[in-house]
Order: sequence, then structure tokens, then C-alpha cells
Amino acid sequence: MTLKPVLAVLASAVTGFLLGWLIYGLLLASYYESNMTVYEGLMNEPSMWVYIIGNLAWAALFVYIFHFLASITSFGKGLVAGLVITFLVTLCFDLYFFSGMNLFPFQVMIVDIIANTVLGALMAGVAALVLGTGKK
Repeated sequence: MTLKPVLAVLASAVTGFLLGWLIYGLLLASYYESNMTVYEGLMNEPSMWVYIIGNLAWAALFVYIFHFLASITSFGKGLVAGLVITFLVTLCFDLYFFSGMNLFPFQVMIVDIIANTVLGALMAGVAALVLGTGKK
């Protein structure tokens, strides 16, 4: 058995963690703060272990699909597949949240879908790149 899937999950998760911090922690933090509906008890103190497990799970989904189902082993193909997968999953969840909760306005949902899609596409590209290393 090869360690490539494990390494791909780790590389993709680290990519997601760092890019998530950049996108959501720095670039979009004030945008979300100024456009979200805030009420007492909504926000928790961030739990790093939850972010880590979430990124590992998201990366594992990409690696499972790419390695075991689709044989995607290049950054470009992984990027495109990740873009589609992440767009559809984020669209689904954000629409559910938007329809059932008074948490954010429509334009925040659009920004969230775009930001998540970019993040997921890059995570998926890294996963595929690592899976393709050493291939002839």
C-alpha cells in the first residue's frame, strides 16, 4: 500500500487550513462581521482542532474521489473537479442556511459560495498534484 493518499490528505488539509485563515481570517473577516446577523450566543471562540478535523475531512473527500473513483492526478484536473464539487456542496448548504435562517443576506451568500469554491478548488488541486507525484 502506498502512502500517497495519506500525504495527499495532509497536504490538501494544510492548504485548506492556511488558505482558510488567509481568506476568512484576514481578507473577508471584516466583510462577514459587518454583514452577518448577530445575536447573543451565535459566535463561539474558534476551536482550532475543529478546523483541523474539518480540513482533514474535506481533503479526505477529495482524495477518496480522485484516488479511488476517478484517477485524477494532475493539479489542473483536480482544480476543476474540486471547483465543481465545492461549488455544488457550498451552493447546497448555503441555500439551505439562507432559506431557513436569518443569518446573512443574499450578497453574503454569493461571496461565501465564491470564497469556498476557490478554497476547495485549490485544496483539490493540491490533493491531485500529490496523488500524481512520481507518475510517468
